[in-house]
Amino acid sequence: MLKGLIRKSMHMTAEIKEKLPKIYSRELFNLLFNEFYTKIQYIEEGLGVSRRTSVNYLTALEREGFLVSEKLGKERIYQNKRLFDLVRYSK
Repeated sequence: MLKGLIRKSMHMTAEIKEKLPKIYSRELFNLLFNEFYTKIQYIEEGLGVSRRTSVNYLTALEREGFLVSEKLGKERIYQNKRLFDLVRYSK
């Protein structure tokens, strides 16, 4: 099971690199696959980028289908649906 998750994770790494080469970095990938969701602030702090850059990254990732956003109160949460599905369906 763990080998399958790792293999699928590597496939997603390649897919992000291919579709979004200008924003891909190992650090970004690690932030996205550390939790089932992320916020603008997490990307800002984790990568040391501006709020605008963080929003641009998350918007691009959502546009390409890697994330799904939802407004909760005053902030937007970005769910890593692929990670969630990976874990849920790997049982």
